[in-house]
Amino acid sequence: MFVRASHLVLMLSALLISACGVDGKVSKSEPQEEVPETPVEPTDPEPTDPEPTDPEPTDPEPTDPEPTDPEPTDPEPTDPEPTDPEPTDPEPTDPEPTDPEPTDPEPADPLMVNGDFENGEVAPWVGNSGEVLLTNVASQSRSGANSLLVSGRTQNWQGALYGLTNSVAEDSTYHISAWVRMDNLASSDVRMTVKVSDGNGDRYEPLAQASATDSGWVELAGNYTIATSGDVAEIAFYIEGPDAGVSYFIDDVTVTDINDDDLLRVDVDHLSALAEFPIGVAVPAGDAGNSMLNSPERQAIVEQHFSQLTAENIMKPSYLQPSEGNFFFDDADALIAYAENNGLSVHGHALIWHFQIADWMANYSGDASAWQQMLETHVTEVASHFEGQLASWDVVNEAFLDDGSYRNVDVGNDAGSVWYQNIGPQYIEYAFNAARAADAHVDLYYNDYNISWNDTKLNAILTMAEDFIDRGIPISGIGFQMHVDKSGPGKAKIKEQFQKVVDLGLKVKITEVDLRMNADGSATSLTNQLLLQQKARYQEIVEAYIETVPPSLRGGISVWGIADPDTWIVPLYGNPDWPLMFDDQFEPKPALQGFADGLAATDAEEPEQPSDPAPTDPEPSDPQPLFVDDFNAATSWANEGADGQLAATLSHNSAEGTMVVDVPWASDADVVHIKTWFGQELDLSAGNDISLRVKLPADYVADGNLVVQVYIEDSAYTPAFTGWQMASGFVAGDWTTITLSGVGPDFSFGYDGGVDFTKVHAIGIELVANGKDPAISGAIEIDDVTIH
Repeated sequence: MFVRASHLVLMLSALLISACGVDGKVSKSEPQEEVPETPVEPTDPEPTDPEPTDPEPTDPEPTDPEPTDPEPTDPEPTDPEPTDPEPTDPEPTDPEPTDPEPTDPEPADPLMVNGDFENGEVAPWVGNSGEVLLTNVASQSRSGANSLLVSGRTQNWQGALYGLTNSVAEDSTYHISAWVRMDNLASSDVRMTVKVSDGNGDRYEPLAQASATDSGWVELAGNYTIATSGDVAEIAFYIEGPDAGVSYFIDDVTVTDINDDDLLRVDVDHLSALAEFPIGVAVPAGDAGNSMLNSPERQAIVEQHFSQLTAENIMKPSYLQPSEGNFFFDDADALIAYAENNGLSVHGHALIWHFQIADWMANYSGDASAWQQMLETHVTEVASHFEGQLASWDVVNEAFLDDGSYRNVDVGNDAGSVWYQNIGPQYIEYAFNAARAADAHVDLYYNDYNISWNDTKLNAILTMAEDFIDRGIPISGIGFQMHVDKSGPGKAKIKEQFQKVVDLGLKVKITEVDLRMNADGSATSLTNQLLLQQKARYQEIVEAYIETVPPSLRGGISVWGIADPDTWIVPLYGNPDWPLMFDDQFEPKPALQGFADGLAATDAEEPEQPSDPAPTDPEPSDPQPLFVDDFNAATSWANEGADGQLAATLSHNSAEGTMVVDVPWASDADVVHIKTWFGQELDLSAGNDISLRVKLPADYVADGNLVVQVYIEDSAYTPAFTGWQMASGFVAGDWTTITLSGVGPDFSFGYDGGVDFTKVHAIGIELVANGKDPAISGAIEIDDVTIH
């Protein structure tokens, strides 16, 4: 029943939240772009003029926090509810008259029933007129599997209505939120309206409005304070707005008493004890002013609630190798010693990144081979130093842009990558191979941002990962940074992205989660409303992980920062914000409870393992090739670039899955060398077969003078050339297969510079004009380069 606390007429207030601004409008729920984490630079930088760069987020030095209202605590004890006494047999006398026994008040109805529509039902939702048709459907959902379809509307004010009359109390404030998506119209304005019928008649109060589309979900949200007069017949809210005949979906509807102490209470003794996988936190260390190693408050939180550490900065390249060949491990060793003393594991971050590399790396001079050697030396030295001490590494961080392309040169706010510019995309596999060679057991992750919602970017990363799997490049999993905000992406989208990685059999690790709560700058303080929103978001992210990623593929969940004073978000964006699970006073926020509640979600099922067939005599099969480049996904070859050589244009024919070589011939003596690196050393000392397919345009074949020659190269960059293949022997305009048998110490090479056949690291193709008419040109195609 409706409970009245006062007979005074109270004012109605509607405060829009989330994407709402002061004008009461709600923006579309496009996911906010995640921004990669960025470190605290050393307080005393080297006295050099830095190269201008796009501003990157930095972890702030801690400051004395402003006094804030204390976190809600358990309420003061109250008189217990009266209970019925045990019955006794009365004495056979007339009883004295007594007051009647008090009875328990009738409990109020729950604030929201069937807000996620997962029960397959419509009730207690109703149409606010007889024409409206409500249907529980599985064709769309923001989270879970179902949503509510609202159709049959003949007026723009018609829609789905939810009654609150028996659930709410006078003088209390409630946060009402609903997510909306259009069905049969590209976009339309939608509104949330509160209806109150009391002694003053019927009132219709606007609470929120937004522009909804058929391509994503938008939130309608606001706060409503109950203020009525006289007899109350109805309190309800409904979704309206689109023109007659337009239908729409509703999902994830919540109604929350923003002053409910039970919802704000935190009752988590040890967060990491609730999970059987690492629950981690990124910590400042080294010379950072807020170093965890010098902060008893931060240490207390870490030791109570977390089971894994990530170094925010001190294991990145600029810290570990500040000058060429000079490695500095003292700070990282101190952090690992602390972890070992407290029973914590460590996740390494990060071996290779385009940002936070030392000046000498950024300005390194050399060809692709020299850059490769420099990269491999860094990875090898660092991973070898920490061998057996880490659970996992972010091997390569943020190598892709949001459009799915490899990070190359500076574009807008996206900084370029010297690794890609000087080596090509194969730098990624070189790093993974070197890390595995240095540490046989550590998990190796590729780590990136925005992939919890950006299909294009994640699909490009998984194309690379699948290629790695096919070619035996070691990769254990994908790291989702998960720098997101309070409104998106939704749980269903996050689960969809996780599932793509699970389907490849790779581990999933949330590496840097935090929640930006004040993206529009409208909040000046951390309100109960924001605390409850943050709690719900942490819970749904963790639930998405538990419900999608089976236990065998869980790499863990790590938060990017211990407490709000440690966040990089405030100094980058300038707005007040509170993205982490502990506040400025290092006290737990309801977000910690939300995280813990998320861990109680139902586990995803392990993928079915194929049953062992009845034993049969196996058919003889060809041995697994040592190396295959079928060019299906991309082209990773590069010009050798030696003096006197032409540079060919190398491109990928994605339709055919081939490499296209276009040479700008200028004379009849021109030479071109192109090659690719294996990312590891191959042993060809026993003699191995090499094959590839080449398609020459008809004019080359008719001229007959072009030479095609395969060569191999060892890790000391010593080559051996296998002998000329003349164009006159090729099929004009069609594929010709070149097969070289027994390439090894006993092979009859055209030239052998003394190659070490136990350490072959690259294969190449030489093209020599050899008297060819320079006017003859055209694209040469290469495919299926294989070493058996």
